[in-house]
Order: sequence, then structure tokens, then C-alpha cells
Amino acid sequence: MGIIYIILFAAFAIILIQNYSAFSYPISLYFFHLRTPPMPVGIWLIFLFVVGYIIGYIRSVPAAVKEFSKSREVKRLKRKIEQLETNLQKQGEVQAEVISEQPSEVLSSSSSTLASHSTAWKAEEEKKIDQ
Repeated sequence: MGIIYIILFAAFAIILIQNYSAFSYPISLYFFHLRTPPMPVGIWLIFLFVVGYIIGYIRSVPAAVKEFSKSREVKRLKRKIEQLETNLQKQGEVQAEVISEQPSEVLSSSSSTLASHSTAWKAEEEKKIDQ
């Protein structure tokens, strides 16, 4: 965007140089009761062009700051995602180890539980038969 302003400024300077007599006529500007010193029209135009460029640049600063803060936030969130993914991966590895060890324990505990239930059931059945 800055290159466009430079090109426009250069074109304006060329027009001023080629039409020097038209732009060299001194004028004085009035603003309420204030009066500026007489200066050539070309100088006033260049001054206003530069002021406009500065105002445009100052207006773009908040957008640049906002973009910078967004990029910082995105980087922070990416780091957090990576950290959570590594934690999740570690947790998945631990669960995989627990699951791989668990079937034999489950079978032995379930068979002992099943055996105790079956003996309790047989004892109840025998009591019913005896009565």
C-alpha cells in the first residue's frame, strides 16, 4: 500500500514541476479568524497530501495491533492444542497398557466371582429341596 502512495507522490511532484507557474501563485488560507502565511498553492497541496498520508498511516495502526494480538492468540492456542494432544497420547498409551493387562485379571476375578455365586446358588437350591 505504501508503494501506491509513493507513486502518487512522485506523479504529483512531476505535475507540480511541469506546471510550476500555476502552482507557484501564493495564497493564504483562512480558518475562522486564523490566517496562514501566504505560500504557493503547490506547497499547500503537498502539505495536505502528506497530512493525509500520515492520518491514513495512523488509522492503520489499530488494525495492525489487532492482527498482531490475534496472531499471538493463535500461537498460544496452537501450543495448548499440542500440549493437550501429547497428554492425550500419553494417557492413551497408559490405558492401552492397562487394557492389555486387564483381560487375565478380569477372567480370574470373574471366574472366582462366578464360582462364589454358583456355590451360593447351589446352597440355596439345596435348602429349598430340603424344605
